[in-house]
Amino acid sequence: MTAPNRKLVYGLEPTIAVVALVVASIDAVIIPLSLFSPLLPSALLRMIAIASGSVASLVFLRMLFSPQIHYAIDRANDAMSEGQWLRSKPKKLTDQEWGLTGAKMGKGYLIPLRLVLMVEYLAVVFLAREQWTSLLAFSGAALPIMLTLSQLTAHFPRPTELPPLTHC
Repeated sequence: MTAPNRKLVYGLEPTIAVVALVVASIDAVIIPLSLFSPLLPSALLRMIAIASGSVASLVFLRMLFSPQIHYAIDRANDAMSEGQWLRSKPKKLTDQEWGLTGAKMGKGYLIPLRLVLMVEYLAVVFLAREQWTSLLAFSGAALPIMLTLSQLTAHFPRPTELPPLTHC
């Protein structure tokens, strides 16, 4: 649990967020090398994939046990669906608020990193020769997606005092 006055990076503790960004950046470089270069040893690829998967698991668990992130994701879902249970018209990729580079979808290095890793993930789906490349691409693409979800806490902060439950 973080203290209320502690500085967060992308909605997470700075250590976790920086490690996730560094690992995702390494993944963005290693994935094309593993696809197109036979010089990358399989043992090295396996170690990088396991490390990336471990960091992705850590970020996932941190998000899973954070009530602030759950609250922010729920509020973002309400805002995107405009209060309707079944949204009939999806958001466009060029939407200023919720599109690929929208105001609420992250800032700085996270946007191009997420786009690069998503394109690389699609390339791996069709071109991968090793299972470790697939794991690396999946965990590499998952890291910026999870950072995008966790940074929603900056746009939808959880109130300090929640209203009492009335349905009990």
